[in-house]
Amino acid sequence: MVCIDAEIDLKVGGRYRIANQFPDGKVLWISGEFEAIVRPRKLVYTWRVGSEEGASERVTVTFEARGQITEVIVTHERIPTDVLRDLHLQGWLGCLERLAKYVS
Repeated sequence: MVCIDAEIDLKVGGRYRIANQFPDGKVLWISGEFEAIVRPRKLVYTWRVGSEEGASERVTVTFEARGQITEVIVTHERIPTDVLRDLHLQGWLGCLERLAKYVS
């Protein structure tokens, strides 16, 4: 998956919109609003895929110093189904693995 577009207004109440493209060309839009920003420790934001109706999911990303490294902890809540939860898990693990490669 490749991020092909992103608009981010990084402030509490600010919105974001990200376009991710799958290898088959399909584009997945993710959007939401920042609920909390505690620099440099935590981001909390809503998560909505495409034009989904209903309650938004919530993502909390915390950054915790562990000596010379930083641990990144992602908590994704309010996921409506187990199948979707498992898909999110795969996506987050892939993102974090690529982040680890990028910073090393």
